[in-house]
Amino acid sequence: MKKTIAICIAAAFSLCAPAQRVMTLAQCIDYAVSHNVNVKRYANNVEQQKVQLSTARNSRLPDLTAGASQSFNFGRGLNSENAYVNRNTQSTGFNLQTSVPLLTGGRIPNEIAMSRLNLQAATADLEHARQSIALQVAAAYLQAVYAAEVVKVQEAQVAFSKIQEDRISKLFNAGKSPESDVVEAHSQVAQDEMGRTQAK
Repeated sequence: MKKTIAICIAAAFSLCAPAQRVMTLAQCIDYAVSHNVNVKRYANNVEQQKVQLSTARNSRLPDLTAGASQSFNFGRGLNSENAYVNRNTQSTGFNLQTSVPLLTGGRIPNEIAMSRLNLQAATADLEHARQSIALQVAAAYLQAVYAAEVVKVQEAQVAFSKIQEDRISKLFNAGKSPESDVVEAHSQVAQDEMGRTQAK
């Protein structure tokens, strides 16, 4: 009973399993590059360096800050006649401040140049990571294609060896071939089948 339930569960899961789809080399590379963690990290670094470059360029611009304040006071206080009276006071304040970098000793142009070089380095790192992943995927893809071709060659070799074995068996039955040739042909079929199994 337990075996039957286990078999039914295994069959249900196997029916729900998604089918494998065939992908071209370009699709494999695109998928690997778009889902690789290192490539995403390098892409984020490129975006960060773009922000750094923009910040360095904008450091030449003047700063401008403005503010306003409002306060109210309610209460009692002494007047000039030394009597307590209700006093309500209100005050409003405004401020405006600006600063312009006049003399920075070449710091701003050097920061811009450094940010530009950092962006170029980050872009080169990203491209290197993409190419490295593409190379690895291409190598794995070619290895898989090669392995599939080896299996096809081994299957063709097994078929050829079986034809040879059949031909030699017929020659032996007709008395035109020694028994050692039959044994050798049978051995060759076994070797080729073993090679096919190893290729898979």
